[in-house]
Amino acid sequence: MRPHRLRRWLTVGVMLALPAMAHAQEATLSGSVTDTTGGALPGVTVRAVHEASGNSFEAVTDERGDYRIPARVGAYRLTA
Repeated sequence: MRPHRLRRWLTVGVMLALPAMAHAQEATLSGSVTDTTGGALPGVTVRAVHEASGNSFEAVTDERGDYRIPARVGAYRLTA
């Protein structure tokens, strides 16, 4: 194989792999908010603060008290 063809195929391979590498840095925080009796608490704002960067992400619980926060990988401090 000629060097320029090999280089082209390597470039294409790297470009195809980039989305997979970027996706590997994503995570999802999920859970439920309940009261002391175990009942669901809908409409509660849940805030996650990424400890390394200070960036915050928020979600509101659904009718079952569940939340999902798409975020990046790392340690978080959660408040509700």
